[in-house]
Amino acid sequence: RLGTRQMLEILTRITEGKGRESDIDTLLTIAKTVKECSLCGLGQTCPNPVLTTLNYFRDEYEAHIKERKCMAAVCDALMISPCQHTCPVGINIPKYVAHIAAGEYLEAIDTIRERNPFPAICGRICHHPCEVRCRRGELDESVAIRALKRFAADWYFDHVNELPEPEPFPQTNSQKVAIVGAGPCGLSCAYFLAQMGYPVTVFEALPIGGGMLSVAIPDFRLPREVIEKEIDYIAKRGVEIRYDTPINVNFTIEDI
Repeated sequence: RLGTRQMLEILTRITEGKGRESDIDTLLTIAKTVKECSLCGLGQTCPNPVLTTLNYFRDEYEAHIKERKCMAAVCDALMISPCQHTCPVGINIPKYVAHIAAGEYLEAIDTIRERNPFPAICGRICHHPCEVRCRRGELDESVAIRALKRFAADWYFDHVNELPEPEPFPQTNSQKVAIVGAGPCGLSCAYFLAQMGYPVTVFEALPIGGGMLSVAIPDFRLPREVIEKEIDYIAKRGVEIRYDTPINVNFTIEDI
């Protein structure tokens, strides 16, 4: 039974966020050895769950070890709250919900923007997996997390003229960064690079930004003015966006 005990120790270490990259290969070797060398039915079958999950869900093992993240949000040692853990960008949901409950709407939007520069957009079109994991749902009904995000973002833009003008992030790095495409990925990358102190320029082939947000999602689902407000905020934080500038044979990487 030494092999099964060793597998348990490794699995426990991984679920506690203390796993090492070598643990996956070690676990696979032990499981195969136990299965092939055991003479009893218990020894021959007990490694099967380990072998099966390593075969089909190896990426989850790697996420536990490399990112200290449990995709299923069941390992208590690897998460703060199920909703925040399930959020694809890891927004501190309990914090901004608490700010909204206290009437601190500006603090709420600042908390959201720490991880997501598009609160008004995601407040409308996000599929909100966080609400599926909301612990309040175990009692009665999940907190309306997406709707609260939309409320905070809409409050900000409704009162933007009464609030301090957003200032560009300080440029502390001399290396310049060029990003091709002003879609959600490109603009998010530009926003966080600017936050890190890099001078950033985004080159967009179309006369508008937003990528598929602007050209694929219907206006009744995501109003264009909402997209424009979000992009305008990013530009005010120091990101330069050049529209009608496709990177092609007429304007190449060398020209940048």
